[in-house]
Amino acid sequence: MKKAYQLVEVLITLSLFTIFCGAVFAILGTGQRSWTLVSLKQELSAQADQGMRLMLRELYLTSVSQIQISPTGEEITFQLPIGYSTSGDLKWGVGGQEGWEIRYLVSGQRLLRRVLDINATVQEEGVLANNISNLSFSLSGRRLDISLVAAKSAPRTGEVLSVPLSSSITLRN
Repeated sequence: MKKAYQLVEVLITLSLFTIFCGAVFAILGTGQRSWTLVSLKQELSAQADQGMRLMLRELYLTSVSQIQISPTGEEITFQLPIGYSTSGDLKWGVGGQEGWEIRYLVSGQRLLRRVLDINATVQEEGVLANNISNLSFSLSGRRLDISLVAAKSAPRTGEVLSVPLSSSITLRN
């Protein structure tokens, strides 16, 4: 005699299978969301670190007397030593051009490095990092504090992730 499945047994089996599949998809969805957020945070950290590293490399070479910070603290303008005058004094500028300046600022979520000539005309512009939402500088004595925040919206969820980074440097006299 053949034993057949009853409708109730089939419905119970399908219900349990559906619950199991739902749980598996929920776990996979959470794992994928976590993976996406961690990847995005890692990308933001790399952008913030790259921007900070590039700024510090140049700022380390300047002097307190060569720095101007905007009133809002969001921009910094400075010069680098480019050689010595015939009297033995340091000459300041950028790329061999006396009187030229470097300016760091954020524009449109990009950390920019601008080279300005004596007339404050932009001669060169480069992007140091992307997804930078905030940049600030403060000078106290010879100590220059730099803070930046990298931020970006996560795909699908729209959740805004941000990575703050700050550093300090002691400048020359």
